Amino acid sequence: MELPTFDLHDPLIASLPGDVRVILDVEDGTVWTADRGGSISVYDEATGAQLHTITHDMQCPLDFALVGPNEVWAGRADGNIIIFDRESRVGTTQVMGHTGGVFTLLSDSMGSVYSGGADWKIKQWAAETHEVRLVE
Repeated sequence: MELPTFDLHDPLIASLPGDVRVILDVEDGTVWTADRGGSISVYDEATGAQLHTITHDMQCPLDFALVGPNEVWAGRADGNIIIFDRESRVGTTQVMGHTGGVFTLLSDSMGSVYSGGADWKIKQWAAETHEVRLVE
């Protein structure tokens, strides 16, 4: 299996300001980034122009997941998950994900989101209702 590579001289990647912690291609022509200070920025994928800054109190986002056609989930260092509306870029829901940081988020095509955290637990969430289905 060949791993993906990134061109660090790509105009978008090379021009990102600050300490970028995570990058997500939202598949609508935009790229979302989160920096260590907690800001989330939305960039035009083609031009690299910054379109929007989300100043939600993010406490250092650790990971993003694109969930369905309308949501971006952001895992925080404090264990919470903030669910953003992709179009309006507004945080609509907050759920307690883990005791400690939410290190990884992954969505599947069957309507589930999986999160892993500093508490060494994996949780399966119902994407539609934002409720926990299973804890391992």
